[in-house]
Amino acid sequence: MFKGLVNLVLSGAVGIGLIGISGCITETRITRIPHVLRKVISWSEADSGISQPKTLEEIVRYQQACIKPSLETNYDDWKSAERTHREGYGDCEDYAVSAAYFLEKIGYDPLIMIFPANGKVGGHALAVFKKTGEEGVDKYGYIDYGIYGSPIYKSFEELAEDLSKMHKRNSGSEYAWKNHVVLNLNDFSCDWKHGKENLLEYFKNYVRTK
Repeated sequence: MFKGLVNLVLSGAVGIGLIGISGCITETRITRIPHVLRKVISWSEADSGISQPKTLEEIVRYQQACIKPSLETNYDDWKSAERTHREGYGDCEDYAVSAAYFLEKIGYDPLIMIFPANGKVGGHALAVFKKTGEEGVDKYGYIDYGIYGSPIYKSFEELAEDLSKMHKRNSGSEYAWKNHVVLNLNDFSCDWKHGKENLLEYFKNYVRTK
């Protein structure tokens, strides 16, 4: 159901369009993180050991090394962060939940943004964060596969609109950005950190426009 991440990765858009080869997006907005972490880190190392990601860049590198993008066609399986890592693959919502897990470990709220599927346009999910600057002004950014969006946005709504425009430039269609939701995973009763069950039941009301 949520094919945005995999489609972009397989088409090469993450490596080309999203970082502004067309000149539409500047490096101040989006940084592509080179895949330099070749060793697959064990869950125990990543969860509490010396290899635990401690910066935004390290989270992205960790996820690139340990989680391969996959495409779910007949069964939408939303995984916990630990299950995604142990299986070694996942699609956009699995990547988002995993990134949110490590964002919480470095002091951010575990937030994900969901663009619901809308007609022919597939949905997408990604991890987002709020960062308070020195002057007390909140800015908003995100983590997606291989990239993180710098916290330069004034609101999650502005961030969602910009992501939708980028998607349109790369694929010809916009996300249903006006229907996006930002969810704090700690507000849900499921074990999104370590559970083995399919978490879709908890999020199914957010994955399609009504």
